[in-house]
Amino acid sequence: NRLMNEIILELYKQNYAISNLAPFSESFYRRYGYENAIYEKMYELNPAYLRLFKPIKEGKIVREKWKDSN
Repeated sequence: NRLMNEIILELYKQNYAISNLAPFSESFYRRYGYENAIYEKMYELNPAYLRLFKPIKEGKIVREKWKDSN
């Protein structure tokens, strides 16, 4: 609770009008005045349409150790 109040006060001081969250719980953040304002849209298409795209077969995979990354 203290952390959220501190964050909200800091956002206010810095003149932020909005802040965006990826909440674990909408009801938790709703207590602090947040509301879900971003919704997703889902599209469905016939999988047969994907057959029109040819896979790209170029490039390579190189496996090295981190210390040898230079």
